Amino acid sequence: MSENERVDAQPSEAGGVITRSSPRSVATTASRLSEMASAKGMKVFVVVDHSQEARDHGLELRDTMVVVFGSPLAGTPVMQFSPLAALDLPLKVLVWDDGGQTKVSYTATVPSPPGMG
Repeated sequence: MSENERVDAQPSEAGGVITRSSPRSVATTASRLSEMASAKGMKVFVVVDHSQEARDHGLELRDTMVVVFGSPLAGTPVMQFSPLAALDLPLKVLVWDDGGQTKVSYTATVPSPPGMG
């Protein structure tokens, strides 16, 4: 998903969570996000398909996936500076269906150590 593919010009923010719309399906958006993270040298640790897990147990859940990714080169200095940052790392992005519209939600970034921007 490139910058010009985003539907929301203004992301909604509630409780530190930023939500944007995606013009693609949940699965395609999660896949493209994973590909983008990998292309930028980050490791995709896991893609959790909550809705599939629910179906596997006879339950219903709207399409809901979480992409977990990060980089030890970027995350380690942050955690050295602020050990509690490990609660927010690696990064997680929620991709979910909201009445037929795919949404992408994530929390605001963790603090950066001095000199890291």
